[in-house]
Amino acid sequence: MPHKHHTRKSGDFIISSLGLRHPDALTVVEVNVLALYASGLTRLEIAQQLALSAHTIGHHLTTAKDKLHARSLAHAVYILTRPASANH
Repeated sequence: MPHKHHTRKSGDFIISSLGLRHPDALTVVEVNVLALYASGLTRLEIAQQLALSAHTIGHHLTTAKDKLHARSLAHAVYILTRPASANH
């Protein structure tokens, strides 16, 4: 399966169109994968949409969760979507 290159410009569009913050610790791809996961898509659906493997999507989700020091993916989604002024 060919890999689709993700540019910061297209990633920033997804982030801003969903009203999400871009935590400095995460890459644009990690934020996009987490945002798509938060929207209810499965790992396979995210993989198909981004032309990546489901294994790679799982890696991005785990890495994002770890970088955010989240206890779970649900906690990582909360961190990503909470207002910038909110505390952990």
